[in-house]
Amino acid sequence: MGERTFLIIDQCLQDENGRNFAVQSSSIDITERKQAEAGLQASEQKLRTLFDTMTEGVALNQVIYDEKGEMVDYRILEVNEAFYQVADYQPGQVVGNLATRLYGMSPETIRAFWEAHKKCH
Repeated sequence: MGERTFLIIDQCLQDENGRNFAVQSSSIDITERKQAEAGLQASEQKLRTLFDTMTEGVALNQVIYDEKGEMVDYRILEVNEAFYQVADYQPGQVVGNLATRLYGMSPETIRAFWEAHKKCH
């Protein structure tokens, strides 16, 4: 059956005077959860290695929408080292910044850029 992982929960039981009189224990088998977490960590490590060793500059962005649901900006969440080799920016300038600030792009330009590129499959 293999090794199993359990979460053990101990709870002190008290009488009406607040004195402990027993300990109640329960256990939950979390083996599948731990296996899923390990699989996720391995997958994340593979993706991290790929991201970090790519020779192409890559940026991970978060799209920002207005109240109408239209894209108006994006925030740069992460870039790889190769990004700095092809872009004229230094570490500390890029991650966390908005495209409108960093690149001087207007919301209209950003929207048009992404509309044009999502059609290029």
